[in-house]
Amino acid sequence: MQPDPYVIFATPTLSSHVSYEFCGAMESAMSSLALSKIRSAHIFWPGLQFVDAARNALSTQFLGEYPDGTDFFFVDDDVGGFTAEQVGKFVASPLDVIAGVPPLKGDRAVPEFPVHVASDDDGKPIMEDGLFLAYQIPLGFVRIKRAVLERFASESQTYSIAHADGSLKVLFNIFDCGPKNGEFTGEDTTFCDKCRAAGIDIWVDPDIKFQHRGSKRWEASLRDALRSYEAGQNPSAQVRKRRDAA
Repeated sequence: MQPDPYVIFATPTLSSHVSYEFCGAMESAMSSLALSKIRSAHIFWPGLQFVDAARNALSTQFLGEYPDGTDFFFVDDDVGGFTAEQVGKFVASPLDVIAGVPPLKGDRAVPEFPVHVASDDDGKPIMEDGLFLAYQIPLGFVRIKRAVLERFASESQTYSIAHADGSLKVLFNIFDCGPKNGEFTGEDTTFCDKCRAAGIDIWVDPDIKFQHRGSKRWEASLRDALRSYEAGQNPSAQVRKRRDAA
């Protein structure tokens, strides 16, 4: 019998502030979960300039302080636009990893998305139940099942870091970054690489119209970019054949 869901939202915030768009969307999502009698909590890690360490700190806190937490949900402090219904859909899904993809910040004629979508041999994106299989995602809006983090924590090294209150925290190095094949690799890429090596599929919901806050707000959904690709137009999201993903 599966345990009742207990969702832990996690937000790294260098500035110790969150955006207007984030606040509205998160308030609606957590209120909706409460009305559905689904427990949730929200943890933050402020002031840490290394986002990989902040993600490690939050996931380590989840594993250690919330032993009955079932779903770990990164929502970055500059991301909004998602609905309570979409969050509920992620929580209800049995998939190990399910994500949304906010558009890149910047004034572009066509919004761009930092995602690699998998395709079959005919170049058609692989889709099931309205979700797309992906090899690479950002970590700004992603729900990860507890078992995935427990597995990666058991295989990872640990390191110590000072918290803002002066205490020393020992972290699992789940979301690591550094050189790979002569290039710097971010924590989102290494996490996706670990998932593929472990046979864990990553799925993307393309229908969330995200708001991404920077010096201004950028708003777009991945679905529109994929429609352009399928129409033979220049894609703003990368699509790769499944066999070429490793």
